[in-house]
Amino acid sequence: MKPSTTGEEKPKEKEGKEAVTIASTVVKTGSTILELNADGDGKRKEIWHIGGLMVMKQPDAAEPTVWPDSAQADIYSVNFAAADFAGLDWISATTYTGMAKYQGRDCIQFTGEVSPLNPRAREEEAIAIGQAIAFGQPVPQESKVAAVAYIDLETRLPLVVTFGSEKRFYQYGTPPATDLTLPPELANAVKEREKQLKRLSSRPTRAF
Repeated sequence: MKPSTTGEEKPKEKEGKEAVTIASTVVKTGSTILELNADGDGKRKEIWHIGGLMVMKQPDAAEPTVWPDSAQADIYSVNFAAADFAGLDWISATTYTGMAKYQGRDCIQFTGEVSPLNPRAREEEAIAIGQAIAFGQPVPQESKVAAVAYIDLETRLPLVVTFGSEKRFYQYGTPPATDLTLPPELANAVKEREKQLKRLSSRPTRAF
């Protein structure tokens, strides 16, 4: 069973940008993972991770989308192949700041800095910094926000993490009684994607 994660104090994005997730529930049985994300308008996005594929069902989309499973290198995306939580790869012995209490629980506290930008924005920022250096112009500072994490001493699971003005609270439930199963419409979409990948990877017919 993966955690249910609720983030608070997240500002809404400007019109035209992807809505900000304010609550995320993650469930795992075996190698199958289900994410249920809700934005500030109450819209829910369903994401399945199964067999190396990511299957997404969005409320405004007529058909689900299927593509190879991957995750962006930012504080908002979870790379389930490497970790269970997003944005915590900065936690290490060098960012350890001592012991603290959170809701009566003994916690390990970590303090550091992270970039709040997505990979594309970070790339654009790096280009701008490089150009400023090349032309002898004032060099803009790299975007960073303060990060603080409270990790439960007993379970070694995060309880609350702060990224700048954003807070994420983690809650943990009991595992489901049965294994997760893809709904039929999503299972059919996966089969079609697998057929497509097989056709693309097959060798062309030999010409005579």
